[in-house]
Amino acid sequence: YRSTGLELEGAARFGVISVVGGLTYTDAKQADGRAPKRQAKVVYQLTPTVNFSDELSIGAGIVGTGKSQDDGPSGPLTITLPAYTVVNAFVTYALTPKATLTLAANNLFNELAYTESNDGRGAARAYTGRTVKASLRYNF
Repeated sequence: YRSTGLELEGAARFGVISVVGGLTYTDAKQADGRAPKRQAKVVYQLTPTVNFSDELSIGAGIVGTGKSQDDGPSGPLTITLPAYTVVNAFVTYALTPKATLTLAANNLFNELAYTESNDGRGAARAYTGRTVKASLRYNF
């Protein structure tokens, strides 16, 4: 197995806007020269947030991966798992210094994304569809 690559991470703040992000590029080969299963060359994430005040923040987490290969019924690495981007969004509001209300939506646009194909056995693992939750956190 041989793997080379580059990983970048960064964060910046521009007034009320903050951005955190990362990018990983991987060029990997197994001993037989094939790419590893389910290993995309590019994986990335970006989280911009707007802090309107000490109480109110709105943001999104953007997570994505390039296409990858998986084993299929006709042989090794014969199924292509498509690239995908998933957007998660959130709003937080501090009700008091100890109580924070959060509304979060994961996979906001209900992207159909596959993370593995179960080695060609006729099944695939899909990224969870859109979920929305509200939570109240209280710090003692």
